[in-house]
Amino acid sequence: VENASANVESNKISGNMKANVAFGGARSENTTVISNTITDSQFEGIFIIEGGDTRVKKNKIEGNLDGIVMLSSTVEVTDNHVRKNARYGVLIAKSGEFTEHKCHPIFTGNSVETNGIAGIFIKAGCSGTITGNLSADNPVQVALEKREPGLKNIMNTNKFDGEVQIPRSDVCNIF
Repeated sequence: VENASANVESNKISGNMKANVAFGGARSENTTVISNTITDSQFEGIFIIEGGDTRVKKNKIEGNLDGIVMLSSTVEVTDNHVRKNARYGVLIAKSGEFTEHKCHPIFTGNSVETNGIAGIFIKAGCSGTITGNLSADNPVQVALEKREPGLKNIMNTNKFDGEVQIPRSDVCNIF
C-alpha cells in the first residue's frame, strides 16, 4: 500500500520474496494491520516507511529476515508477538538523513523474543513511546545506536531479560 489506506486483518501471510506487508508514503494513513500471522519472508515481516496514523496490533510475526521495520514512522505498534526472525525483531530508523518525517513510533505491550541479532534496535535520530514491552532470549535485548533524550527511561518502562547496549551519555566534564 503506497499513498493509500488499507485494513489487513485476520490473514495468514507467508513466504514473500520481499516484505510480507509493506506500506507507507506521505498520504498513507488510516491503515490497520491486525490479528495476522506474518511468517517466512525473505526480508521484512512488516515494512513501514514514513507511515502515520497507522495501527499494527495483535499480530504474530516470525521467521522473517527482520520482524518489523519502521522507517521515519509515527505508527502505533501494540500487543504483537515478534519472534524467531533471523536478524532484528524490531528495527526503528530514519529513512534518510534529510527526511522531514519523524521517527517516533508508539511501541507498547509487545513481546520480542528469540531473534538472531537483537530484539529491538533503535538507530540514531529516533525515539518514541516505548513502554511495557518484553524482550528476551535475543543475543541483545535492546540496542540504541545513540542515546536520545526521548529514550531516557527505556530501561525503567520495559522488561529486558539479558544484554542491553545503551551508549553512555555524550556529555563529558573535564575539570
